[in-house]
Amino acid sequence: MNVLITGASGFAGRNLLGFLAEHGHPGTRLFAQYRTAALPAAFSGTAIRADLGNSRETRELIRASNPDCILHLAGRTSGTRDELFCDNALAAGNLLDAARAGADSARIVLVSSAAVYGYAGGSPIPETAPYAPVSDYGAAKAAEELIAHAAAARYGLQIAVARPFNLCGPGQPSAFALGSVIRQTVELEHGAVDRLHLYSMDSRRDFIDVRDAVAAFWSIATHPSFGSACAGRAFNVASGKSASVREILACIGEIRGRNIPFASEQVREMIPGQVADISRIREVTGWQPSISLARTLQDMLAAEEKRR
Repeated sequence: MNVLITGASGFAGRNLLGFLAEHGHPGTRLFAQYRTAALPAAFSGTAIRADLGNSRETRELIRASNPDCILHLAGRTSGTRDELFCDNALAAGNLLDAARAGADSARIVLVSSAAVYGYAGGSPIPETAPYAPVSDYGAAKAAEELIAHAAAARYGLQIAVARPFNLCGPGQPSAFALGSVIRQTVELEHGAVDRLHLYSMDSRRDFIDVRDAVAAFWSIATHPSFGSACAGRAFNVASGKSASVREILACIGEIRGRNIPFASEQVREMIPGQVADISRIREVTGWQPSISLARTLQDMLAAEEKRR
């Protein structure tokens, strides 16, 4: 089976490559697309540099990899509106057009985001909740999903959508909230700062370890009845629990055995809380998260110490 992973040099992509190196199916040939950042040195498959915003390069990517399965992780989480729509919606459209022309029977898992939901209240969010994004990123991912829906309806492509909530884990960039907390904690312990500077201490998010998340993506992609059980459906990928920054800081304090001083600034929260209903993916694939938030934090701290 030829498996194409787009965005393979990103945070989730690197973790998916690591997962497949350990758990992949025998006979699987991996093709990893990247645009700028290098792939892990340990990767032993075929690396293909391609810009998914370029339709010609995307068609060549599909021709070179001849995929039976595509896990589309490429995208952008920040930037201008034009950049976000180009690297999410337009890139996905190019990929699906290329797949229609050269790999129309491939299983496709399109990795979207819980940002498509916006604020859906305090109850666990099911996949049937309507689109209500409150950011350009969420709007771009919703557009990406709609493009996929149209491609499936019009051309018969087999596409499942994964909607991860707040990814976290070792090596997460400090541009993300939890990555920033971890970086600042290690800086505090090394005397570089005297306190952490944080925002919105009591807003709640559903954090999912990226190592669990990539296992979820793979469980969807390899479902024995993908066409009937997964294609045409969305799947929340999350822990099913929420935590606040305040609670996370308390957990870090317990791990480190010390008080973590901080200064906080309250900002207007468009999404004061978010937690997922993960019953669908559990029932369909049998996947469920296995890594606790406490272990994730321990591993993130260890990785940040090693990086310094």
